[in-house]
Amino acid sequence: MQLGLLDENSSATKSAPDAAWQITMQITPDGLLAQVTQEEQKDASCLVSIGLPASAIWRLAGCAGASEAHAALFATARINGSADLAEALSWISKRLRWDLEDDLAQFVGDIAARRLHQVGLALSSAQRQAFDNLCHNLFEYLADEKELLLRNDQLQSYYHGVDELRDRLALLEARVENISRQ
Repeated sequence: MQLGLLDENSSATKSAPDAAWQITMQITPDGLLAQVTQEEQKDASCLVSIGLPASAIWRLAGCAGASEAHAALFATARINGSADLAEALSWISKRLRWDLEDDLAQFVGDIAARRLHQVGLALSSAQRQAFDNLCHNLFEYLADEKELLLRNDQLQSYYHGVDELRDRLALLEARVENISRQ
């Protein structure tokens, strides 16, 4: 994805060679963002250009929350242009939330949009819970049945045994040293 942000007098974006998508926006005289058409993109330069590879969408799929999604998304971003403006855009994007319910309401009405949004949230929550359960069950199987993984208490017991062995070895070395001196 390529997001180009332009000043109010220009309206084009530099395309990154590895960008999978391209969205070109321009800052209007009112300070708002407006999408730029193909004809307007020809003779201007970007103040900042943010390019995202196609793999960025897969990084978002594994994220639990909005802040984690933002970090995953911007970890792969290529930013060109004004660093201050890019920093401001990053700060804004961390706090920006999409009101899906409002956008759905424009097509299906308020009540249907509310219900669709609630069903979507419930499905998303159920999918996340199912994935968590799968991971938990897989860990239990690998730890208890196949004994390929150690549980935390087993690992702590092992660490304690290693520490105790180290201490005893230090005492033995001290005794050997004392005997060799005599």
